[in-house]
Amino acid sequence: HHKGNHPFVDIAFLGGGGRNEKHIVKEKKKSTKWLKFLRQEKIKTMTHTDPVIEVAAFSDQMPPDEISFATLTKEGVFLWNQVGELLRTVKIETKTARFWNSDEEVLTKNMQVKATEHTSMAVTTKARFVLDAEGKETLIDQSLLFVCGRSAAGEGVIGVWGLEEGLVGVVTPKGDLVYSRAEYNKMAGRNIEPLSVYRHDGRMLDIDQSGVSTTFAVQLTEDAQTVQMWNTEAVEPGTLLLDPSGPASLLIVPGKEQVIMDMEHPQPICALMVVEDEEGPACVTACQDATAFKWDLEGADAGQVYAELRSLKPLEILVPPILIIVTALQMLSFAFVPEARWHPHVHQHGHRLHKIVVIDIKGLVTLYTEEVFWPEMYVTCSLIMFFVALAVLGIPEWLDATIRRLYSSPAYMAEQRDRPCWRPTSLLVNVFYLMEAVVKISLQLLSTVLVVPLMKSCASSVNCIWPDGWNLLQAFLDDPNEGTERVYLRAVPAVTCYQGPHLQLLGTLLLIVPIYLFLLVPYAVVDGDTKYVPRKTLFRWKFWQESNPWALASARKSTVLHLAFMHMVPAFSFQTRLVELLGKITLPIVAVLCQADAKTQMVITAIVGFLMWLSPIIRAPYVERKMCVLLKAMKLFSFVAMFTGAVTVFIADSHSYVPTGILIGGTVVILLALTIQLCTMTARRSRVAVFELE
Repeated sequence: HHKGNHPFVDIAFLGGGGRNEKHIVKEKKKSTKWLKFLRQEKIKTMTHTDPVIEVAAFSDQMPPDEISFATLTKEGVFLWNQVGELLRTVKIETKTARFWNSDEEVLTKNMQVKATEHTSMAVTTKARFVLDAEGKETLIDQSLLFVCGRSAAGEGVIGVWGLEEGLVGVVTPKGDLVYSRAEYNKMAGRNIEPLSVYRHDGRMLDIDQSGVSTTFAVQLTEDAQTVQMWNTEAVEPGTLLLDPSGPASLLIVPGKEQVIMDMEHPQPICALMVVEDEEGPACVTACQDATAFKWDLEGADAGQVYAELRSLKPLEILVPPILIIVTALQMLSFAFVPEARWHPHVHQHGHRLHKIVVIDIKGLVTLYTEEVFWPEMYVTCSLIMFFVALAVLGIPEWLDATIRRLYSSPAYMAEQRDRPCWRPTSLLVNVFYLMEAVVKISLQLLSTVLVVPLMKSCASSVNCIWPDGWNLLQAFLDDPNEGTERVYLRAVPAVTCYQGPHLQLLGTLLLIVPIYLFLLVPYAVVDGDTKYVPRKTLFRWKFWQESNPWALASARKSTVLHLAFMHMVPAFSFQTRLVELLGKITLPIVAVLCQADAKTQMVITAIVGFLMWLSPIIRAPYVERKMCVLLKAMKLFSFVAMFTGAVTVFIADSHSYVPTGILIGGTVVILLALTIQLCTMTARRSRVAVFELE
């Protein structure tokens, strides 16, 4: 037990027994109440000459008189047994260190390394079966101790020691690592040199805790905002024919290790830890702004954040419900397109809603002419090309990396000490922050709210009216200055189709729209959040595969923060968002290209609405059941409105009150059923247990 920056460490016994044992067994299965039944007994307080930086345990199965845990001060590592007796002190100090010089391709031996200050340590313990003298298998614990330090010249070094059953391994003059009581006792009063010394500038350190191998280490770099992961073993686990003598025998030669990934943070890091869960290793980091992150270290989503522990920002609270409402209104508005034969009073308000939510320029201006059409097409093409360029070039990642480099630069740090905001580097950082905000907001809008307007604008540009008996070849060869018949645009009859500027427009759209639709999927399934769409995953499109990064990113987006009643089911988040995207693409195209056949248009619209309502019924998108009921009711109302819109076309009487009656009756039934379900259904609440140990 170690609290505060002082030189004292308490050893305490924490356990059950007697009549409390049954309470511990009973309560352990239900909650954390079993902790209050534990018996606590202070054994000893160990005093150091310097403040203790860290405390680490090796194994609770060690004999009482062998090394069981370690404490770290700036002077070195102190090794203690379970009853608080100091058994050994080790420091990063050696005359026999080896280092691989990659420039000269030689192994330099007998290098002298000495750390004047020790800053961090990490311990991992592996259980291994060995044969004893009688040929029986015995389970032993083998550990590795990693210690960070700095030399007098300021160079960062990491020393590694091996331990077996409470004995520190000693490197013999021949270079062998032995765990022998005799060799161990020979080193009494002397420092046991580390078996390996790595050159790394890390301030904090932790290593693989899998219990099987020690394949990697993570460390905090000099900028205090990046955690690096590098390999520590020379071979992959499971590739050796014969079992090695222990984890120390697999360590890679210093100088040959490679950085596997960088985990960058928005704020300086104050703590890090490697943990092992059911899905593999993860790194937990904590920043100075009271936020914590969990990083995946293996698999297809290695190097990605899959959980953030912090308070929600205002935009994170507002954006999800706004996107749901805007999407619902956009889908609903297609029931009130001009081709539907609603009663004039209903049609007036419904069509006005449609023009607003889909940003219909044709419906918002009094006279839709060439002077309006061509600027609209220029804006549409520019927005699509802007989206494609940002995604393909990886501009969000580049801006983020640039900001981090500037943030950790000596010039910026020097300016921050004086706290002026008008110095050159500070101004440059603010400019890049502004650019990053503009890029992220643009990508989010272009992959969510603006999909429907862009698709409707693109469909309007190819919706042409053909004279009887004309074909596509004749439209290309026709001279618009000769004859009275020609192919013209439905929205703007003055524009001749497939010739001149319109032909150039079609060529541009044919080139950029397929690319836009392809790149739209990975962004749309994460609601346009750029940090979940690295450039390297853009073209890994086989989303039906289990390890597809698009689906994994959508699941991470749904679980990284707890959004209360808006929290999505990660297993179904990709399918839910993909169905919504297909609806946003399909409905505006059908509404425009089927204007000549109102019955076909409204029937297809109603079918799409039915499929979008069916999706949350098959797979519930939200963890909270009441939120699922609310979403189903919204989609059902949209389907009822689309179905009624199809009825108006078949009745063909704009003054009939039958469709209006169907819509009102359906609305009343939906609201009544929704109210009953919300009032009778029990909400799922997150269980949070709070406890204290004296």
